[in-house]
Amino acid sequence: MHVHWIDYSKLFICQVMVMKDRSRVFTTALAGLACVLILAYGNRFAVPVADWVPEQPREQATAGGAVASSVATSAAATAAATATAADGAVVPAASVKLAGGASSKEPGVAGSACECPDVHKLWFEDPPMVGHQVSDLQEGLAVAGFYRGAVDGVFGRATQQAVLGFQASAGLPETGVADMTTWMALGRACEPVVEAMLRREDPSLEQQLAKADAGVAAARMVLIDTSDLSLTVLENGLPIARFRVGIGEPETPTPLGQFVITDKAAWAGGFGTRWMGLNVLWGKFGIHGTNKPWTVGQRKSGGCVRMLNRDVEKLYALVGVGTPVMITAGHFGTFGTSRPRITPGWKGSMVFEIQRRLIRMGYLEGPADGAYGPNSERAVMRLQRDKGLPVTGEVDEATYRALGLEIID
Repeated sequence: MHVHWIDYSKLFICQVMVMKDRSRVFTTALAGLACVLILAYGNRFAVPVADWVPEQPREQATAGGAVASSVATSAAATAAATATAADGAVVPAASVKLAGGASSKEPGVAGSACECPDVHKLWFEDPPMVGHQVSDLQEGLAVAGFYRGAVDGVFGRATQQAVLGFQASAGLPETGVADMTTWMALGRACEPVVEAMLRREDPSLEQQLAKADAGVAAARMVLIDTSDLSLTVLENGLPIARFRVGIGEPETPTPLGQFVITDKAAWAGGFGTRWMGLNVLWGKFGIHGTNKPWTVGQRKSGGCVRMLNRDVEKLYALVGVGTPVMITAGHFGTFGTSRPRITPGWKGSMVFEIQRRLIRMGYLEGPADGAYGPNSERAVMRLQRDKGLPVTGEVDEATYRALGLEIID
């Protein structure tokens, strides 16, 4: 299998280039320091990234057997109307219907795969439909100016009237039912409104930062910062375009790390107009558009990176299959700020890094695959035994320290 090598030290230069509100002198000094690091330690930071991704997460025997500020999030009514089962599925309370169905995640799995649910057909009935899909609909109707009630995730009479009002204004059949046609029309109506709001919040998004050179497309990479919800296209280390994005919820986080674009496609329907898949080993993740543009600038996806359709079409033209993609958590890099207790069944970026550390320390045979299976558990138990820690097979705070993965701010 062919392997691409990407240096963390080179990422540091990319991070420096897109830093805002820093003096030119300070930036130049940091860039110079980064160059020194590349010359002295570059090979030590190299991490292999495979350029093939399976459709399903691997469980190999060797490795692991907004409108954010302007629209309110789902309120307590939804939480009160639903409960969480032991396997993470959302279960409706008595006499309450859940719009969108239950979670399909495995027990104990956090962000195991991108669910990115398609839009659902919603309508008024008694008892009412309840859930995140209803909240999304209410937010969109609010952005379009047709809904002024609480974003509570409950499809009541006010939501029905807002749907009817929007359908009338859009020239659609006035059914009061939020079907695919209504969702797509709502997305088209909201996108320019959302885009204008995002540009007001961050004027640097208004124009391309530098002129792209079509002849050096191979010198481009994509840097996604989950701390400020931004995506920057770099060409020879210089930013040429910057966009606002939406990322995964805490329960379904966007994977952190170094990846490459493995496939591209033009889409239609609930997922926007373009798709660029990433070679994440533990699930199907990518960068794509959305017909819920009001969720851009928020943490509301199933793990994928969402963009306005007009923005994802620009990005689609700038990058190709094989373009490197670095997803970081700001100055915390690709490890992020979370150190969850890892138990058997977990999948994700942190498991991948734990496996890499175990392989490097001689406790696990590679390759890493991001799935915490029996072999990874046994490797952790051997590490814990050698370090004099409680032998649980679970990665807790003390085990993170033994792996050199404690949080250092």
